[in-house]
Amino acid sequence: MNTLTTNNSLFSSSSHTGDDSKFTFDLSFVPRTSNPRSFLVAIDGVLQSPDAYMISVTPAQVTFTSAPSSGLKVKVIH
Repeated sequence: MNTLTTNNSLFSSSSHTGDDSKFTFDLSFVPRTSNPRSFLVAIDGVLQSPDAYMISVTPAQVTFTSAPSSGLKVKVIH
C-alpha cells in the first residue's frame, strides 16, 4: 500500500460561500502565481476545471466564469 504524506503548512487556502450573484472572491492569501493550474478550486467539494476560474495576484482574488450558487462552499487551495 502506498501512502502519500504531505505537510499541510506548505499550502494556503481560502474559504467562501456562494450567493448566486458574486463572481469574484477575495483570497485570504497572496498567490505566488496567476496560473489557474497551480490551484485546487472546489465548489461544494467538486473540483473545478481551471477553465472555470481566473486567479489574480494583485488584488488576490479568484473570479469564476459563473457565480457559485447560494450556500455552496467555495474552497481555493494553493
